[in-house]
Amino acid sequence: MNINWKNNKYSELFKIGYNETDTLLKVFFSDGKELATYHMGKNPGLFPSSIKIKSNNRRIAVSSSIFLRFLTELNSENSIVAIDNLNFVHSTLKGYLNNPIEIQPSGELQLEELIKSEPNIFCAYTLNAEGIPAFSRLYKQNITVLYIQNHQENHPLARSEWIKVFGLITNKLNIATQIFNRVDSVYLSHLKKITPHKKTIMINAPYSGNWMVPNRNNYLSHLLNDANLNCIWQDENLNEQQLTYTIPLEIAFKCLLQADIWLNIGSYSDLDKLLKNEPRIESVLNSNDKIKIFQNNKQQEESGANSYWDLGSIHPEILLNDLINIGQGKFDSLYFYQQFR
Repeated sequence: MNINWKNNKYSELFKIGYNETDTLLKVFFSDGKELATYHMGKNPGLFPSSIKIKSNNRRIAVSSSIFLRFLTELNSENSIVAIDNLNFVHSTLKGYLNNPIEIQPSGELQLEELIKSEPNIFCAYTLNAEGIPAFSRLYKQNITVLYIQNHQENHPLARSEWIKVFGLITNKLNIATQIFNRVDSVYLSHLKKITPHKKTIMINAPYSGNWMVPNRNNYLSHLLNDANLNCIWQDENLNEQQLTYTIPLEIAFKCLLQADIWLNIGSYSDLDKLLKNEPRIESVLNSNDKIKIFQNNKQQEESGANSYWDLGSIHPEILLNDLINIGQGKFDSLYFYQQFR
């Protein structure tokens, strides 16, 4: 049977195809290998190897507040019956929820609680094929596991485009496409504000003696490059398949000495706590007293919930706007970032 496959503009890890009676969704691992094929429609027998998704998904469990945000964008939050951890849900979202069951309050998925919530579909993610067997019991309970792999996309707009998958399972694909098209349009319009002058930046902070940085093909690097920021740490000879890597602290300190801006300083709520934990950085900052420091916690709440992660995933145009303004010295209207120095 012929299937008309729709082309995504950015996303590479899913595709949607359809004909007059049936719709297919294919989800892929980051290496391009197929993870799962799902079917919605009148003729499931014609697609025996696909996983069936009911067209009326009124009970959805999610393993991430990012997935909750996608559903909220589509005004489908009332369908959520279970969520990983309410502490990670921003207060701007909690008001939309109807007492969902927590299924991962301590970090480990509690299958019994998930089954008790009686979802039709469970939106989950996996890092590799080894994570798939953990969900086999759910299929025996007639719970469809839908893999949402937006975290493995390399472009910020590719991550946002996964709203189409949520639109598909909630029968709101046209609305989801309209939302994404607006995000894409605003993102591209921000690029017109770029000025020729490029600031040099350093990113992240040491953790347990390691300093992780994004590679050139990482989604965050795409954002930084689109904001016309010079990522001083990046190694041109490194394999792009390695999305993050560790650099020696000595190299990181040299980068800080040359940087105009330092972004995303780990999980620290203020600069003093960072310097107390890693006192060697203080002498580096004294040597580069013009460096400006920004943390992505302006929207973070006492519970730890931070809409930088969920809202920023769906609306990268807000993130891009912040980064452009930081690079151009416009600090008054930042949404996700606040200036520490």
